[in-house]
Amino acid sequence: MRRQHLKLRLNSMKLIYIFTLLTAFLFANNIQAQTTVMAGDWSNPLTWGGAPPMGTGTVVINHAVNLDLDYMHSSGSITINGVGSLSSTNPMRVFALNYPSGVATMTVNGSFSVARVLFTGGYITNNGTFTIDSLFNTAHLDNGVNGIINAEQFMNGIDGNFSNYGSVNSTNFYSQDSVKNYGTITTNDFCNSDRFINYSAAEVNANHDFSNIDSLSGPVSLTNDGQINVGNNWHNSETLDGSGKWCVVNNTWNNGIMNGTFDFCDQSGGNIDLEEGTVAGTVTFCSFSCNVSIAETSTEIGISPNPCQNEIVFSNIEAFDNALLTIVNSFGQIVIQSENLNGNEITIESRNLSAGIYFVTIKDGNQIFSGKFIKD
Repeated sequence: MRRQHLKLRLNSMKLIYIFTLLTAFLFANNIQAQTTVMAGDWSNPLTWGGAPPMGTGTVVINHAVNLDLDYMHSSGSITINGVGSLSSTNPMRVFALNYPSGVATMTVNGSFSVARVLFTGGYITNNGTFTIDSLFNTAHLDNGVNGIINAEQFMNGIDGNFSNYGSVNSTNFYSQDSVKNYGTITTNDFCNSDRFINYSAAEVNANHDFSNIDSLSGPVSLTNDGQINVGNNWHNSETLDGSGKWCVVNNTWNNGIMNGTFDFCDQSGGNIDLEEGTVAGTVTFCSFSCNVSIAETSTEIGISPNPCQNEIVFSNIEAFDNALLTIVNSFGQIVIQSENLNGNEITIESRNLSAGIYFVTIKDGNQIFSGKFIKD
């Protein structure tokens, strides 16, 4: 009987010892950085040399990681180093930082390519390349001098603070809160509904329509100390000021306030087409020639077939003239580049491209065309 009690006691001590070791291991794993050791899927333990990140902690990506599941991170940090990438070819994949709340931070020095991205808190810094279908930001987002953000739909929501020192390319750019632009923003349609500052030497290219209009987010103001080019129609119903330059191709309508010392040039007639607001006497009209020529046609480009296999055709109503074509993959890497292209159609051989999502940019003079396609 005594021997049995001793045996039970030894077994209990072994279990306690094993449990203590396991607890210590899990605790240590939780506080130490989880760093990739090889390329692979996010959910694969082999990618991390242990358990994959599960929404918290310090995460460091030094390899090509495929986001094979929808993911949310709410505390700690995520760092994608220059040699690393986080991407997904799933057109519905979701990545969220601090949703619905949290204190996590994110730094991208490599490439980040996910279809649906929500930044709902914390601080995000991009010094690499973002390639996103829909980006919704209510956090502090900084795009560095070398940073590139390609986002078809870019919405800076209420409480969002976006500072751009690099390059932004989008189809629709809409802001309901603070934007400070020190770099270049190129988009088809642009809408500001809160506070936007375009600093000296900065540039905004709205290749289609521009609006500075009211919303539920409060008073609306746009300060332009740089240059803003609008390829189609322009509307202001709130407050404009600054000392920069405006160049607008088509119709202009002001039923707001235009203050400051900026120069405004409606290329279809000089002054504002429909003036129903207030224009300060310090505003000038076409005192400086517009040194950009923005085509009146839309920057939407024809792409067929899409998805493609052996070749793909990019087309436009007006002929390209010595255009430069660049195609990047979902990691932000240039896979095809061709220059001195002419004509209404550009045919590119795509048989050697790997299956996935690709983004095309065609620069034709001062006009930039963009789009995306899928290679089967």
